[in-house]
Amino acid sequence: MLVRTIFATLRIQKIWRGAIQRPRYVTMVAEAEEEARVNTKIAALRKRLADAEMKWIHADKARIVAETRASGDKQFADEEKNNGDSNSKELLDESTQ
Repeated sequence: MLVRTIFATLRIQKIWRGAIQRPRYVTMVAEAEEEARVNTKIAALRKRLADAEMKWIHADKARIVAETRASGDKQFADEEKNNGDSNSKELLDESTQ
């Protein structure tokens, strides 16, 4: 008789604890889904930013080359092009940190 009472008590406790924890679990799952959505949006925005920075870098490099061609100084254009590559790499490294 004592053993049956103990098992019945344990079963009631198990059911009660499950009833209490179930709403908490549902809330935790909803929060995790929302966090995943936010993280996905943040990753997409970071990618768009990196793409925009690279586009700006290439446009700036093209502008410098065009200006130097217009001025007729080919040696200066080659130097600027090489400097632009290292600058763009530095900017990209900064943006991904």
